[in-house]
Amino acid sequence: SIKDLMDTMIITSDNTASDLLIEKAGGAKTVTAFLHDRKLTNMRVDRTEAEMLAETLDITLPPKTEWTHKMFKDYLDSVTAKDKESIRRRNAGNLKDTATPKAMKLLKPELTNLILDAMLRCETGAKRLKGLLPKEVKVAHKTGTDFIATNDVGIINLPNKEGHIAIAVFVNNSDKPMPEQEKAIAEVARSIYSFFAS
Repeated sequence: SIKDLMDTMIITSDNTASDLLIEKAGGAKTVTAFLHDRKLTNMRVDRTEAEMLAETLDITLPPKTEWTHKMFKDYLDSVTAKDKESIRRRNAGNLKDTATPKAMKLLKPELTNLILDAMLRCETGAKRLKGLLPKEVKVAHKTGTDFIATNDVGIINLPNKEGHIAIAVFVNNSDKPMPEQEKAIAEVARSIYSFFAS
């Protein structure tokens, strides 16, 4: 079902589920047209995850009937540190598949609640936004990772029902190892949480 695909996309960061949802919606151009028709011009969906990978690595994918999990894993495993640096330089400033906070105002309350529920169950990025927060703090979040960006976007619940913190932390174009990038995200989240929770 659509809900199952959405849950899988958010909870385990499954790119295949994301691509299937885009396909079911009519493709990336249709999704962007839908958003722009509703005056959400600060959000664009240009490619599926598979297309993004192919463009980023400058490769031509075989027909979909030949795609396998191993094929994509092999592509990713073949990328060297030197390749990553080249990819970062080549893609710096790329505006494809971007959004701004101004774009986030379309959803009905019931759909918002479905998405927030999935985000509360997110299994990726344990060392990012949630990494340095007290264990009891609820965080609804969604991670993102590619060759040039490591991020986590979410809502942190303040204690005693005092409100929420909407937060987006992106580490972009960094040559630091992943643990250091994730620690930076966690430190930003902890600092902001500490300010509002004290």
